[in-house]
Amino acid sequence: MAGDSKAGPSGSESGGSGSGKAPGKAGMVRIGVGARLFGALAFNGLVAFLIGLGAYIAFDGLHAGITKVTSEQFPAVVASAKLERQHQRIMRTLEQLALSQENFGRETIKQGLADQLDGYDRLLAEMDSSDGRQAQRITGLKSQRDEILRLRDAIDRGVTARITARRALAERNRDVRRMADALAEPALRGVEDAGVQRWLAMAERLLFLIASVHQAENSFALTRLADSAVAQLSALDGSAPVGPTDGAADNVADRLARLAEGMRSVVEGDRSVFRQRQAELQASEMLNGLVDRANQVSLVNTGLNTGIFVEQTKAAEESRQQVIEVSTTYTRLFFASVGVVVLGMVLSVLYVRRKVLARLWAVSEAIRDRTGGGRAEVPVTGADEIGELARALRFYIQETEDKSEALRRNEQWLRTVLEAAPVPLVISGRADGQIRFVNRRAADLFEVDEAGELLGRPAASVWYVPQVRDDFVRDVFTSGLALDVETELVTRSGRRLWGLLSGIAFEFQGEEVLLSSVVDITRRREAEELLRRTQAFLDAVIDNVPSVLYVL
Repeated sequence: MAGDSKAGPSGSESGGSGSGKAPGKAGMVRIGVGARLFGALAFNGLVAFLIGLGAYIAFDGLHAGITKVTSEQFPAVVASAKLERQHQRIMRTLEQLALSQENFGRETIKQGLADQLDGYDRLLAEMDSSDGRQAQRITGLKSQRDEILRLRDAIDRGVTARITARRALAERNRDVRRMADALAEPALRGVEDAGVQRWLAMAERLLFLIASVHQAENSFALTRLADSAVAQLSALDGSAPVGPTDGAADNVADRLARLAEGMRSVVEGDRSVFRQRQAELQASEMLNGLVDRANQVSLVNTGLNTGIFVEQTKAAEESRQQVIEVSTTYTRLFFASVGVVVLGMVLSVLYVRRKVLARLWAVSEAIRDRTGGGRAEVPVTGADEIGELARALRFYIQETEDKSEALRRNEQWLRTVLEAAPVPLVISGRADGQIRFVNRRAADLFEVDEAGELLGRPAASVWYVPQVRDDFVRDVFTSGLALDVETELVTRSGRRLWGLLSGIAFEFQGEEVLLSSVVDITRRREAEELLRRTQAFLDAVIDNVPSVLYVL
């Protein structure tokens, strides 16, 4: 209402002022802020075009002089830039050599690296070393080139060692697969002797430890894995089954002995999987160190190349300055023309600050006050674009406040309904899985004093098996809801209970969430378990009665 009362007088004044003028001026086109700014910019653009035309004519001769003078220094500058690019190619090729996995690709990379080093030597020979400081830098580049050769040889040896270790490890893996196939043979699995089956189970665990060697990423983890495998092998030797000495038992015993000997050859000895994996890790660590050393060499080389490039560029710049001194007259003319543009820009800025920015600042201050909780009205002045913008902002603010109040009431209503629900309810976010809301009954179910203690915690923390929750969440967000899912939950004290869960997906406070209802069915599950045990007991009693029983 206040905004309307302020806008009314402004409109009446403008209307009165217009009626006091001659009738012929009533139909004139209104010139707004945008039209005035466009006119100022068009004028500045015309002046800038004239300045650019004059500058082109003036600097054409300057460009010809610079090109003539710097043509002597340009080859040296280009040579130093090519040298740096060639060095970067060599560094990338060294990294590719360190990452090579097989001999054929390594030989191809080595040949390419040799060609790149030959090109590097040719570029070094083209460098002018007449200056003492530049000659010193070129000597440093040659020494860095020798260091690159040593790094290449060391990396090649490291790659050879890594490939050898991986091949040996692959052979050991084939032995492990053969033993796994032997353990899975029906002839062994069909033996009813408990000792044999226990021995086979221990052997499977030992094969699992052996197969886990590829997951060890450092020497410490590999050592622990090897110790576990040795301990399991010792336990396997100590649990060899001893049974009747008939022909079939002797055959099984021989096969188990061969399997045990094969596992021992894989776990122990110089050709064990752990030794080969250790050799592979050591070769990889050595290659990483060599690559780091190559990066250090690259930094030094780049510094030397940069020094040469800067000196050559400096010489070219000095020559350019000599030409610029000759064209001082053209430069003065240019800056005089620039002054005209600057003056036009200053006048434009003053106009913008007075007629545009001041009014926009007043509007922004009002908006900032409303954002901070104040009640300031957006000022509406003038009938131009800014005035229309202010009116639109005033209308938008009012609409936003009305919608925000309605949204707040809806959220309050939803919270009241959820809090008063007769069953425990939990809301968790889909993105991070954290709890957003719990009602009083849910807090009592999970044995917390206040519902706020659960807010922000992962929802999986109250599930006894978090993987079951993942399946539950996936079903809800796939089909929209999930009904009557029985699972075990955990309270804050660690007590386990059975819950009957149903869930539905919806949007809450601008994000996708999961609303879950929980019904405690612990007593029902316990009754079912007791009934099952009683039935099993009765069945056992009936089966062991010596007399014949009939159920009529």
